[in-house]
Amino acid sequence: MRFDHVASLLQAAGMAEARDAPLDLVDLAEESGELIEVVDERLRTLEDLGLLLDGREVGIGVPPLLLRAGRQYLRARGGVRPEVLAFAPRVIDDLHAREALLEASAVLVDDFGDAIAEGNAVAFAISVVPPEARPAMTPRLAVALYGAAVALIARLVDGEPAACVAEEVLAVALLNEARSWLYEADLDTTERAAALEALPSLFSLFEDSDALGGDVNPDITTWFHPFHGRPAAGHLGA
Repeated sequence: MRFDHVASLLQAAGMAEARDAPLDLVDLAEESGELIEVVDERLRTLEDLGLLLDGREVGIGVPPLLLRAGRQYLRARGGVRPEVLAFAPRVIDDLHAREALLEASAVLVDDFGDAIAEGNAVAFAISVVPPEARPAMTPRLAVALYGAAVALIARLVDGEPAACVAEEVLAVALLNEARSWLYEADLDTTERAAALEALPSLFSLFEDSDALGGDVNPDITTWFHPFHGRPAAGHLGA
């Protein structure tokens, strides 16, 4: 989608929000010279990307909400990588936080994969789990944990929750890595603070979980039991 198309809709949403008025698809279509169906599809795409809430799904006459990520997109004039836009868009309302999580995901998987290839899987796995679980780590469990890391990231991209305790434990490690990335990123103080504040929104995907507070069963074998409704396949049930 072209930046001018996106910008016009985001700006229209911002103005409608300021007036406490709903979006008028007929007016938007006339202004853009596009069919109403095209404008409607673009609005739904922008909502899926977490840039705005157009209000129509809430009820008739509900005004839109231009989200922080949408304002950041406008300031960047569209200079945002598609994969950043697509990372947990309905969960993380900050593009810098999304980028931090995306970069942290790459670091976690790459470093874990390298450790396995070099015969250091257990040492790496120990570095990303709570202290009370470290003595029980084995090479097989470390490999299963790597599988959980890959699966977790695939789920987060789609805004899906973790499927087992192992994935929740890795989500904590991912968040810590993302914080480190933000502290090193070229951001001003306000941008960094906002992104750091947005990061924990990731955990809204997870229901009450002891793992998020570091309180987990030290028996790592129990971490791979799939949550209710998840099939015991791959690392789940390892």
